[in-house]
Amino acid sequence: MARELEERTIEIPKENWMSFLQLLNRHAIDRPLRLEVVNRELGDQEMGDYLPFRGMSFETKGSDRGDLLIITAADQGELTHRIAVPTHIYILYNEAAELELLTVEDADNGKTLMYFEHLPALPEEAHEEHRQQAPPA
Repeated sequence: MARELEERTIEIPKENWMSFLQLLNRHAIDRPLRLEVVNRELGDQEMGDYLPFRGMSFETKGSDRGDLLIITAADQGELTHRIAVPTHIYILYNEAAELELLTVEDADNGKTLMYFEHLPALPEEAHEEHRQQAPPA
């Protein structure tokens, strides 16, 4: 099993981070995700669950320049999670070659985990009920 996970895990080389984030921002926008942090001084914490992904970018100004920002939608607007001095970015694909997990490691050995959730499919009865209620075209 560990070997299988290794084969589906890819490290994004640092020189490709910008182009990878641009691609991710285009293709994963609004995907629900679960955001967790581990190995932090405050302990492991879940930051949010089923939060719509809004994007990732790097801070370009000031003393926080180079920090990685993860932006999600939240009840009170947008939530921004800052990762100071990111050192590695890994992605994990599931058996269907879909993005399952993005992990960012930082200089303090902390990790931010972004689990891209897959919403359950509606049961077939829901499709049938909807078809019966739809007005004819």
